[in-house]
Amino acid sequence: MIDLKGDNLCEGRDLRADVKSCLETEYLPQYLHERRWFASKGGSPPLVTIKEAISMEPAGGPVLLFIEERTQRPQMYFVPVGIKRSPTAPSNVPYICEVQLVTGRGYLVDALEDTSLFVDLMSAFEHAQENGSLSKLGLKLERAAGFPTKVTASDVRRLGTEQSNSSLQVSSALFKAFRKLEGGLHPELEMARYLSGPGHFANTPRLLGSLEKLYPHPITLCLVQKMIENRGNAWDIVCQFVSRQNSKNRAQLLELAALLGSRTANLHTALALGVETEFSAEPILREDIAKWIADLYKNVNNSLDALVGHPSEACQRLVTRREELYSAIRDLSPPRVHSLKSRLHGDFHLGQVLVTSDDVFIIDFEGEPMRTFAERRAKYPPMKDIAGLLRSFDYVVATIDGTGNRNLNSEVAATIHEAKRQFLETYRAEASGFPESINEANALLRLFMFEKTFYEIRYEIYNRPGWVDIPVAGALALLDGKISLFDG
Repeated sequence: MIDLKGDNLCEGRDLRADVKSCLETEYLPQYLHERRWFASKGGSPPLVTIKEAISMEPAGGPVLLFIEERTQRPQMYFVPVGIKRSPTAPSNVPYICEVQLVTGRGYLVDALEDTSLFVDLMSAFEHAQENGSLSKLGLKLERAAGFPTKVTASDVRRLGTEQSNSSLQVSSALFKAFRKLEGGLHPELEMARYLSGPGHFANTPRLLGSLEKLYPHPITLCLVQKMIENRGNAWDIVCQFVSRQNSKNRAQLLELAALLGSRTANLHTALALGVETEFSAEPILREDIAKWIADLYKNVNNSLDALVGHPSEACQRLVTRREELYSAIRDLSPPRVHSLKSRLHGDFHLGQVLVTSDDVFIIDFEGEPMRTFAERRAKYPPMKDIAGLLRSFDYVVATIDGTGNRNLNSEVAATIHEAKRQFLETYRAEASGFPESINEANALLRLFMFEKTFYEIRYEIYNRPGWVDIPVAGALALLDGKISLFDG
């Protein structure tokens, strides 16, 4: 317990020194260690420093904590907190610590985990924007028509399980707070501004607003988008279709796959036609190919090293084929490349697609979480996104395979193969920048299928070790030439 000797965390605008010390040494390390969005999940609780605390009005209101994990490569996290005044611990939300107030006991709680504290947070942002104090705090709030105002508890709904960010539905808007911070404009905010504006891509949620910290350098903290009423994400719906095999579900799956191909083609067209330098297509250079293959060598080597000694039989089979892998990578370079590179979704999979009654909407443009902002903003051939979605279809087969129903498994694999073919055929027919040479398209797709599969291996090792056999099986299949490609 922390004795606040008052009713708030701060003295004036500054976090009290004794409160800061207690939080850093006793309470925040364990709290962060247990969060899904905290990157360093293994080992012991981290060493942390509160680098900055921004106290919002009124006094005793929300405090924005910027917490640095002290490692060789320091990482900053965003945790807005508030005091929940109650004699008993909250039963439905995690809390950071108990606090003693002049008026009784309370609990320090993450404001993104508690509805009443989140309402206080939104009210504080709105009040500071209107009275002009927000800029004095080093914050910038942008609001467009549809941005939620005068939020009440009945407007707020938490969405699903905790992910790498924290998302809440607020009236008809989606509020997303980025937990792991990096300097500069966040790729998802940059993409949302472009696609909602000059990109004119209708099949993504419209941007309603954003919150940025301006000093000592710009950092994106939150964004707000229009909520899309939907039947669920494409991952869940595809799994439903294939786990209940019948002619109606098969037809609906192929229809969905075609729609995915069409909307993916529309997206890639929008991302290649921008007049701004950041959103215009460029020729692929030989130096690009050389870099992508060199990066793949490095990732394959690191992945195989991490798999040495793994108890899985599949992992050991892949490790023993190291030299064969190196040989396969050497053969991945296309002889000639006339295609273009552009900005992409960057982490495209079935879970990033919302399915409505008659359409699909593509969401979450922040890119692969293990990559830096610079890497996520880099331009690539559209085949990188295509590889991501094909690998997502493969994950469906592997997930259903876990049921142990052999007859269902073989049917699922055949149905998913048809769905992938439908997706590829529709994409090829509608993508304005599709390569003139089918051989070139397939060479690039093969390269990025290897790249995505080994990214997945590293991701699963560090985040979901029980799933690592799925991408390992995918890597073995690639080595054996089992890959979905565009038909010639």
